[in-house]
Amino acid sequence: MKKSIFLLMIALAVLASCATTDSVTVAEPEIVEEVLEAEPEAVIIEETVEEEPSPDIFQLTTGSYQLKKAEQDYLTVDCYELQGVRYTSKVTVPELQYLNMWIPGGYVNEDGSIDWEAEVNGYTAATAPIVFRNIFAGWRSSDPESRENSIKLNQLMEAGYIYVACGGRSRDAVGDGISYGKAPTPVVDLKSGVRFLRANSDVLPGDTDKIISIGGSGAGQMSAALGATGNMSEYYPYLYENGAEGIELVDGEYVSTIDDNILAAQCYFPITDLDNADLAYAWQRMNSGETMVPGGNMMNPFDIYLTDFQLELQQDEAEAYVQYLNSLGLGLELETTRSGSYYDAILGNLSSALNAYVAELSMAEEDAYISLLMATNTPELTWIVRDSSGLYRITDLDGFILNSGSQGDPETIGTVFVRNKEIPGFDTLGLSAENDAFGPADIPAVHYSATVGKVLADNYEKYLGLMTEEEKASVDLWISQTQEGELADFLAEQTYLVNPMEILLAASRGEQETEPAEHWRIRSGTADEHTAFTIGYNLALALQANGIDTSYHLVWTMTHNEMQEGTSTGTFLKWTESFCR
Repeated sequence: MKKSIFLLMIALAVLASCATTDSVTVAEPEIVEEVLEAEPEAVIIEETVEEEPSPDIFQLTTGSYQLKKAEQDYLTVDCYELQGVRYTSKVTVPELQYLNMWIPGGYVNEDGSIDWEAEVNGYTAATAPIVFRNIFAGWRSSDPESRENSIKLNQLMEAGYIYVACGGRSRDAVGDGISYGKAPTPVVDLKSGVRFLRANSDVLPGDTDKIISIGGSGAGQMSAALGATGNMSEYYPYLYENGAEGIELVDGEYVSTIDDNILAAQCYFPITDLDNADLAYAWQRMNSGETMVPGGNMMNPFDIYLTDFQLELQQDEAEAYVQYLNSLGLGLELETTRSGSYYDAILGNLSSALNAYVAELSMAEEDAYISLLMATNTPELTWIVRDSSGLYRITDLDGFILNSGSQGDPETIGTVFVRNKEIPGFDTLGLSAENDAFGPADIPAVHYSATVGKVLADNYEKYLGLMTEEEKASVDLWISQTQEGELADFLAEQTYLVNPMEILLAASRGEQETEPAEHWRIRSGTADEHTAFTIGYNLALALQANGIDTSYHLVWTMTHNEMQEGTSTGTFLKWTESFCR
């Protein structure tokens, strides 16, 4: 896709405005998103500063820096850390634009210097893989200090890996009426971090040919985007303005002297195809019969009731998903909302997840658990069966949604798999979700989903008799912003730059030059109420269209929480060891 002059002008304008910026604030990301989360508070952003990385750049370039003993309360192994490392000299949000690095103790001398000859698990400080974590959960800014780093840090240190937590700006980095984190800024910051590691690879531990990105939810999306956009020239203007290593402007052309592609990408329940995520969510839940969404939190719960207009819109979105899915060229198709090779594949993914789950149970546990599921079958709706080979098969998606329960809790089996999103839930009528991740920097929030906008436009007359005045105003704005004009074109390009599935499909057609990661692992949960599990599968199909090594599985009973992955579909470390040795 050609770079839009309009998009670039907006980016340059934001960077130019930073020098006069007052304070800005960013919300602290959570490991697991709350149900219908409240809007984040702001992250304090100082004025733009030109500064050297910390530790001092001279210490880094000469290898004379010293590591300090890591003392986080979640650590159970001996390791050292390098904190507050600036990966760019152009900083708009000092609280976010840096990375932290953890190093196994076996690679470190008593004086805090690196022992380049020492081995841990067969690796040295020069050959160790680098796990590159981002924490853009909820599409919010990535905080390198997040406790999410505790999830895999101990086992990675024991395995001899280097662990990097990369900070970055996103939709909650706002100040003085200007957003400093609009798309594609999160990916730009991650790429800047990768480039910094490569620029200093002779003095920093870790093999930069073995960088493995990892993240969940919105961070899973960013892990996928980083993996899909390696050395993609459309990013060069943003990287140049961000002060990233290895980008030069020569005779009006951007030239890269350092690569930002990575070896592998681990994506947990990635919310990748965000501009079409509402269609997928509607398709998955079109027959759930739900008329309300649990809101608030444990301290202040409340119910949000869906309007007649929203329920009608969900059905139309589900129908539109059929056309959208078939337009992608994924090799699978829908004939109707509940038939076709794609529908059969989704049922197969659910069946594989269940069989992998029960394979780890004792015979008594399996019998008890399966009995609970089988008891929900009725003469009108049989959704789970056992075939002649002894394997279990999910035969009806609606039966699964209506009877599998919530939060992976066996005590809820026989009840509906409760939703987490309104209708729509990603691009919302009230501009209350990821709407502030897109649009020009001086517009707080916009409608960005052109596919939902088309559904609204195509069915506008029907909806007139159902909409309130407030809903009508939202719909009118939605259609005007996404269906035609300069802003619609801007949004189409902006969403494309952070949509790894679309980028990979364009690459498979020869329409996009990029160097995607060589190895991918995607895990989504069957009990994930935050997003449709079809999103991760579509990404896997796009990868397979490029002939890329891809491990995809649904994980039975896993919610929107990476810590619930278990071992039924393998483990992250077993996967990385298969190609890092």
